[in-house]
Amino acid sequence: MKTGELLIALTATMLLASSAAAQNNFNYPKPYVQIAGLYGLCNWSGHNASGDCSENFDSSFGFNFRGGARLNRWFAVEGQVEWASGYDATPAGIASATTPNLTRATIDSLAYTVNARFYPTEGRIQPYAIAGIGGQNAWL
Repeated sequence: MKTGELLIALTATMLLASSAAAQNNFNYPKPYVQIAGLYGLCNWSGHNASGDCSENFDSSFGFNFRGGARLNRWFAVEGQVEWASGYDATPAGIASATTPNLTRATIDSLAYTVNARFYPTEGRIQPYAIAGIGGQNAWL
């Protein structure tokens, strides 16, 4: 075997071995944390003639936090908290016969869940199925 062919064969073997080892780096058990911002768009319909709430309610900023652990190649568990603040309502959006003197309202919400993730594939990109149970608190 010529030196050039040997060098090409060794390089190809090293590249294939390193890519196979790199794939396994994404599948081993480990903890993880995710922090993300969110922007909730006001999309409640049916409360006025136009079906658009943008003139009566503001959209909202908030955050999302997840923390969990990948238990094995197929399965992970996590806890999730999502907070949204500041769905501010204008007087036209909150006026009613029962609260005629209410001039301003803000809706804040906190959602929390415990989730299980199932990973059907291996590799760098891993789609997953998620199922969970939780609750939500909202303050007006």
